[in-house]
Amino acid sequence: MAPPPSGGTAPATSTLTPHQAGSVDVSTTTSSRITFLGHSFRVTDLRRIGLVATVLAALACIGVTTWLGRRRRSDDVTRFGARHAHDLVPVSTSPAATARLVVDVANLSALARLADRYDCVILELEHAGGRAFYLECGATVHRCGPDPATGLTVVDSPGDAPSDMTYFVRRTVAGA
Repeated sequence: MAPPPSGGTAPATSTLTPHQAGSVDVSTTTSSRITFLGHSFRVTDLRRIGLVATVLAALACIGVTTWLGRRRRSDDVTRFGARHAHDLVPVSTSPAATARLVVDVANLSALARLADRYDCVILELEHAGGRAFYLECGATVHRCGPDPATGLTVVDSPGDAPSDMTYFVRRTVAGA
């Protein structure tokens, strides 16, 4: 507001001077709004969106926890079957029975690396003793899992340090 003229008094019709005495009894309510990036949103709408997002995040957390828990409960053979399903071929008899050289591989990850290296499929045999996996490379058969004839699994010998690529060789003589 401009200062009064040098005459000393302010004009009679000032915007700050009330025209009527008393108070106003009118009340109005307006919804709260938030402006973000040039768009105006009602606070109640934002609260509803936040509630829905919280419920969806909680459901996602429950789903991930369930999936991870189920994955941890499965054994190595089941995880191997799920991970390498595209490389597994089911067979009805053991290829080790007619092979000249059988190499027992210590674990399934070593067998998978051999399959990748030799670009071969992995043969899977389900029998009464469990599941055995084979890899045929020429005259050599690599095996991991229990033998269908005995049901025994070959493990690291006590004197050796366990290794990822430990082999156990059993030679069979043709005609014996």
